This record gives sequence, C-alpha cells and structure tokens, in this order.
Amino acid sequence: MEIKFANNTNIKAILNVQKAAIKEIGNKDMLVTLSEEEIAQNVDDGVLCVCQIDERIVAFRSMHIPVDDYLGKYIALDPSYRDQLIYSDITVVHPDYRGRGLQKILGEWLFQAIDDKFKIIMATVHPDNIASIKDKFHHGMK
Repeated sequence: MEIKFANNTNIKAILNVQKAAIKEIGNKDMLVTLSEEEIAQNVDDGVLCVCQIDERIVAFRSMHIPVDDYLGKYIALDPSYRDQLIYSDITVVHPDYRGRGLQKILGEWLFQAIDDKFKIIMATVHPDNIASIKDKFHHGMK
C-alpha cells in the first residue's frame, strides 16, 4: 500500500473510484461527490491524497481550502484566522477495498501532511454516515 499526494495524472482514476462508490451506496445523499474541476483544484492545492494497492488507486481523501467560508462563521471566527482554515472534505474508498480502515489511514496521513499553516480543520458529515462521524472523532475533531 502506498499513500501519496495526487497529481493530475491521477484524476481519471479518482473519478473512477468515486463512480464505483456512488454505484454501491444505498443512500445517495450520504456522499456529496466532487466534480472533475474540484478534484483538479484540490490536486493543485496539494490537499488530495490517494491510496494505491498493487499500483491501482483504490481510495482518496481530500481537504478543501475555502474561497468562500461557510463554516467559520458558526464559531465566530476572527477574519484574521481565515488563512488558517481548511475543510476535511471527502473520503472515498472503492467498494472492493472497504473494511480495511483506509478512511482512517488516509486521514492520519493527510492530517500530518498538510501545510502547518492550517490550524483550524472543519467538516460537515451526513448524520447517517456513522463511519465518517467515527472518523472525525478519531482525528480529534469535535
């Protein structure tokens, strides 16, 4: 298994993992997907990592650097902290590779690898997505 920051040559494989996950998911509202443009932006920003097993991308996890902050306002965030804010955005694991703890592993890797300037990590989670809720608590989020 190899985890690394994604590059532009990985975008098609990332979209394929996302497509396979959507096909298998029961409640389509539980997964907000990323467009190809959003994936490319997150790759360019250096906030999207992939997991490869046997040279095949089987999962990805992405942060998002907000242009328009929609969560910071809920914690009365001082505007001077805006450059320190990042969102834990999405993790997608190919259905054939679920149950291996990849969401947690990717999160541990990405939370350590992102730029140290990001001091505030925020997220939203669908209330029925128990795996993602547990994941956020595992990473010390409240």
